[in-house]
Amino acid sequence: MNVWNLAFNALSIAGLALLLAGLSYGDWAKHTSREGTRAGRAGLFAPVGLLLIGLGMAATSDGWLERAAWGLLVLLVVLRLAARRSPAPRLRERATRAPDYQPPT
Repeated sequence: MNVWNLAFNALSIAGLALLLAGLSYGDWAKHTSREGTRAGRAGLFAPVGLLLIGLGMAATSDGWLERAAWGLLVLLVVLRLAARRSPAPRLRERATRAPDYQPPT
């Protein structure tokens, strides 16, 4: 039994679990919220799950073409995660538009 293969397969299974949890939570939130589809987002569960799946599958693949395909998936997920904006600027923007907001002096 190869311990590394076991570890990387466990990584893929954990990624599948996170992906399923994120999609399930998003569906539950969409159906229980009054906001509709906006509340049905999976958050970071789905991208992190895809990242773990890609890493685990790339590590256990035999052919170079398989590794390249899984590596491309990992690269796309990392780029997507890096492109997400931080919520901090939107919170500052909302705070400055509040009627009782006083700028610091």
